[in-house]
Amino acid sequence: MKLQSLKYFVNLAGTKSYTRSAEECFITQPALSRSISELENKLGCRLFIRNSRSVELTEEGEVCLAEAKKIIKHCDTLVEKVTNSNQQFKNPVKIGYVIYGHLAVFNKKLSQIPNSNTIKIETEYDTLARTNEKLMSDEIDMAIIPEASITSFNDFNAFKLQKSQLYVLIPNKNELFHRNFVNFNDLINQKFIGWCPDETPLINDSHSMVCEKNGFKPEFVAYGKKMGDIMTLSILHNALGFASCKLAVVDQEEFKLIPVSDSKENFGLLCIWKKDQKNPSINKLMQLLA
Repeated sequence: MKLQSLKYFVNLAGTKSYTRSAEECFITQPALSRSISELENKLGCRLFIRNSRSVELTEEGEVCLAEAKKIIKHCDTLVEKVTNSNQQFKNPVKIGYVIYGHLAVFNKKLSQIPNSNTIKIETEYDTLARTNEKLMSDEIDMAIIPEASITSFNDFNAFKLQKSQLYVLIPNKNELFHRNFVNFNDLINQKFIGWCPDETPLINDSHSMVCEKNGFKPEFVAYGKKMGDIMTLSILHNALGFASCKLAVVDQEEFKLIPVSDSKENFGLLCIWKKDQKNPSINKLMQLLA
């Protein structure tokens, strides 16, 4: 039984005229007659008594009319609720990020999920400090940041986007270049390139903290704002750079990004958002990512 047939039936019961009903339903009169006949055959009874001037409902038609109106109303309510539910996810999720490679990981993860295009994503590149400020002031809804840069989760929910050990960027002039992995003892006498404190202070702090916990304090001889800066300065100073994830694309002849074998998998990427955020699209996004 087709819903459209019930709608034609209800309209005809109201107009009591095939000609007028066909006009109001934007169909031909033969098509309307055929729809009503199919409905009567489906129900096994006559719904109308036809005469030369109009049509009148039979007793079965009166019963059918009452129930058809209920069905149509329920369907209209269903469509309204689903539409309104869908509309609440039309709010874009504004996401801040500090390194382009982090955004690439997020986009790749999202592209592998069916129906992820139902959530509109807007992204903003900024420093880690500014990204944190925007998150707290609700200028953005979510941030993609290195896990090591978060010291407290009291105000945030978090989703681990990618696990990773601590990695180091090694130039080809360095004696560690031909190694497949290093440990913290190998790094004790090395020089390091740091991320500019004004740009990503928490990344530097977290790298320094984990090194100190493992027996040494790294000496930073130069600072860069982006991975490209870090690689250039690494060559100039024959110094190592830290990476929270193996995200950078590097020239295999000039650099290696290798893991620190005795670091734990706590240097991955997180998506974080405030626990009291009001954007319902975030919950929908997290359901997709999970």
